Amino acid sequence: MGLKRCQILCVFIFCLFSSGTVFAFDMSSDDKQRHFAVSNAIAGPTYLTMRSQKYSKLQSAVMAIAVTMAVGHAKENQDRRYDVGDMGANAVGAMSGIMLPLHISF
Repeated sequence: MGLKRCQILCVFIFCLFSSGTVFAFDMSSDDKQRHFAVSNAIAGPTYLTMRSQKYSKLQSAVMAIAVTMAVGHAKENQDRRYDVGDMGANAVGAMSGIMLPLHISF
């Protein structure tokens, strides 16, 4: 495994375990599905925009995840109750949003 793939894998693992309850949330919940879908929709275009500006795959992936998680965090701060499970769905959605474009080389 190359160094860049290892770094991306480390970012992925960090996102999965950063909320502490990623595996505890119920993806059959409509709320979690919306968080997943919106995070996916934010991360993919952010990644592609960064790549089109000639940033590396790693820099683009990290920025896409960071932007997505920041938007999710801002949304959770507006809610009456901060839901860590929503942030877990955001993390999984962000990672899935960059997976397909990550493997497209351009």
